[in-house]
Amino acid sequence: MKVDRRSFLAFVLGGAAGTALSPLPWKVTDDIAIWSQNWPWTPVPERGEISTVNSACTLCPGGCGISVRKAGERVIKIEGLKGHPVNDGGLCILGLAGAQLLYGPTRIRTPQKKVNGRWQKISWEEAITEIAAKLKELRASGSAHKVACVARVRSGYGCNAYQPVFKRLRFVQFLANAIDLGFL
Repeated sequence: MKVDRRSFLAFVLGGAAGTALSPLPWKVTDDIAIWSQNWPWTPVPERGEISTVNSACTLCPGGCGISVRKAGERVIKIEGLKGHPVNDGGLCILGLAGAQLLYGPTRIRTPQKKVNGRWQKISWEEAITEIAAKLKELRASGSAHKVACVARVRSGYGCNAYQPVFKRLRFVQFLANAIDLGFL
């Protein structure tokens, strides 16, 4: 039997239409939903009182209002805050994915140091000690003007993480909202 272009297209389109009208796509979609619930990184909320906390999202400079639903102390859902002047209940995809970012398996939870081309976990105390030693060395050599910390938000982790180190060493070359943080 010879297959020409017209009969091939009729066969492919007929097969696609038949598959789309059968229960097969719905069964596969249902199976995917079940499989995704069994992923090891899917957060399982603890049993406890359900509470809602209203806040502002700091994942981007927008500062959208968010409503965070929690079970005990664990975040289970982040939604846009109705009536907020910035977003009025809407929320971008980054804000909606905030819980996944918080509990994701690839999140870095401790300081890391590159040793021989590989990252190794170190303690917070060791990290602060090493940073402080390097900053003291720069200050002693008269190169304090070469240090800057640029963060994207006033109250995010970028500013607050370095604030104690810079305060202790009396560095004034802190470019991330330096006036607001009391450095200048």
